[in-house]
Amino acid sequence: MDAVNRLLSLAVLVAVSACATLPSGPGVAALPGSGKTLEQFQIDDTDCQRYASTQAARPPAAGVPAATYEVQRRYDFAYIQCMYSRGHKVPVSGGYTNAPAGSIPPPSQPPPALER
Repeated sequence: MDAVNRLLSLAVLVAVSACATLPSGPGVAALPGSGKTLEQFQIDDTDCQRYASTQAARPPAAGVPAATYEVQRRYDFAYIQCMYSRGHKVPVSGGYTNAPAGSIPPPSQPPPALER
């Protein structure tokens, strides 16, 4: 009976994950690039959304149904790449990394106080 329950659970999981729908739009914001008009931005936005829809609709590797999150992620990546390639501003990660080579390290002690 335990095997039947596992099989039934797996069947429900596959059925639910197969219901992933295409996103209705990007989950990220893009802004017009420097020197771009609003009209150029709107045309590029429409074209890039169309491109992203075709990319997100492609089946994932090995024929495994994709979850809605995965489809949205593929859509957003394609949209960002398209908008960036057309010169628009797109979100980037803002994390800090180590200081670049050759930079001056911060002082180990605070500077001395000035006398008046």
